Amino acid sequence: MRKLFLILGVGATMLFTSCSDKLELKPFNQLETSTALQTPTDFQNAVRGAYGGLRRGGYYGGRMILFPDALTDNLILNSQGRFDGRLEYEWRYDAESGWGGMYLDPYQVIGRANIVLANIGNLPDGPVKDAIRGEALALRGMCHFDMMRIYGKAPAFAGPSDLGVPYVKVADVNIKPSRQTVAENVQDVLADMLEAYGLITTSTADNTRLNKRSVAALLSRIYLYLGDYPNAERYAKECIAEGVTITPAANLLSMYQDGFQGSIIFRIRHTDNDLPTAERFSIGNQYSQRGPSGVRSEFNIEFTFYELFGGDDLRRPVIFQTSDWNGRPYNHITKYFGRATGTLNQVDAKVVRTEEVYLTLAEALAEQGKDGEALTALDEIRSRRYAGFVSAGETGTALKAAIALERRKELAFESQHFFDLKRKGLGVQRSENGDEADGGGVPTTFRTLAADDYRWQLPIPQDAINANPSLEQNPGY
Repeated sequence: MRKLFLILGVGATMLFTSCSDKLELKPFNQLETSTALQTPTDFQNAVRGAYGGLRRGGYYGGRMILFPDALTDNLILNSQGRFDGRLEYEWRYDAESGWGGMYLDPYQVIGRANIVLANIGNLPDGPVKDAIRGEALALRGMCHFDMMRIYGKAPAFAGPSDLGVPYVKVADVNIKPSRQTVAENVQDVLADMLEAYGLITTSTADNTRLNKRSVAALLSRIYLYLGDYPNAERYAKECIAEGVTITPAANLLSMYQDGFQGSIIFRIRHTDNDLPTAERFSIGNQYSQRGPSGVRSEFNIEFTFYELFGGDDLRRPVIFQTSDWNGRPYNHITKYFGRATGTLNQVDAKVVRTEEVYLTLAEALAEQGKDGEALTALDEIRSRRYAGFVSAGETGTALKAAIALERRKELAFESQHFFDLKRKGLGVQRSENGDEADGGGVPTTFRTLAADDYRWQLPIPQDAINANPSLEQNPGY
């Protein structure tokens, strides 16, 4: 069997074999573009194949679920773990090591989406063609947005020359594009997502595919990141109008175990049957491993943050478990323990939930001075998360603080906190607490990441630069 190496230094996915210098372009699962893309069924298969790249370990199959929290003050490294992810937690990544897969894996999805778009003219005009084109555009836009957030400055703090990522719109493995500016990335992301939203006309029941509802949710997330609060409000409301459900407290555990689907707007399936052997990775393993001897965590919730989940917080007994490992007590994170049955630590990646959309709406409204509406949106979440809840009726600065707190708690360990801090220009200040359940144990010595530190922009992997010398490295690396 030939050994495959995936190297991304350009804007499409390139596969090199160890016994041949010939490039092999694999646009989607097991199909060749010269013969495959002719009928609507061909294109549907191609789009489904594009989603496969989202499951890879560097992206929503793994690291995108952990690192946006590990880089912040939500987690603490367990001193009895394997130290997987330690470089990122301690901000010691460089071009040779660290979160390299985040640069490689999204471009696989982008490359597959671009092949669909390049051949879409084979379909007759009509709603089927529009829906397929819209879905491919949404995938391309979402992936570029995720990369822009990681490798470029937040738009509110980016100057005219600050770089994002190459925005790739062609299915050509030979191109070697330079990085575009953050402003150019924003323009292209919005162009793709807005066109997709106009082309996709329905919100299907299948939440593993991007549809009208999920594209609206992603647009609300994008506009919030940009600080465009009127549009964040608009698309959050349009998403809600498409029909969404907030998870009742009684269904929280089932939701995290992939049983209750009512609030999941877009998820990425993650089962043994969905993945080739080389891509199988139980996303929960990077948080903890369970076995006959108990739970061994790689990361635990940081004690100060844990204390914010008070006794009346209905999430606390669901998403945390306190137990000993090797004679020492830890507060383990249970969101990724796995389904009620099946492979341990394996669950779907919940990319967008209804709860995020309501919190986005609340923040966007509050930032526009619409405190009454903002409080109503916030209380839609809080009334389902606290026993005996009575609204505090916050306004002004207190309301904004309450929204930020609820967003941090509700979306903890779900790929959001790093980006929330980054878009607001806030640094990380970790406490002196240790890793054990009561705040004792081993503390971290890596406590402060200033808001203007260069490490908020992760390094472009050196392998990518070697493959494409047109790529410019981020400052500081």
